[in-house]
Amino acid sequence: TGTLASAGQTWFQWTNAARGNATVADSVPGVPGTGIDNLMNSFLGSYVNSNPSYVSHVLMNWGVNDMGAGGLVEATWVSQYGQIVDYLHTRFPSATLVISYPWRQGYDSQSATMHGWIDTVIANCAGIGATCIPGVDEAVTIKGSDNGATATRDGVHYSTAGFSLYAAAMKTVLGY
Repeated sequence: TGTLASAGQTWFQWTNAARGNATVADSVPGVPGTGIDNLMNSFLGSYVNSNPSYVSHVLMNWGVNDMGAGGLVEATWVSQYGQIVDYLHTRFPSATLVISYPWRQGYDSQSATMHGWIDTVIANCAGIGATCIPGVDEAVTIKGSDNGATATRDGVHYSTAGFSLYAAAMKTVLGY
């Protein structure tokens, strides 16, 4: 596990920021397998404690646990993700929001569907004046040519190689 760094500036400790695929299960301690709705409900009070003037980018990679939830409604999911984006844009108005595309082994069809939903979230950013850009596409970076065997421990959570692959891909997205 390493740090993303550029021009001598440490971005963050990658293991803490992307631990276990940056899934909601890892973001809501003690609540495994939860979805974007639970993150939305707990995000406001728990995860944003930084000084807004220091935040240039907010990296988001959520949705992998939602793929196994079943019964997802696009409008609800997009709305909930949009509420998170709206809050982050209000809290960090100068920050670029980088929204990655999740992938999960055995869920290629749902991953592709969610890719479209995330494209909608990104497109909706313009309506609130937020700058949102596409992040890492895990269906490319993590799935790789071996269906995630190298980059994941269990088809969902990153292996050591997966952390390195994701970090390298994110550095590219960020232009470093």
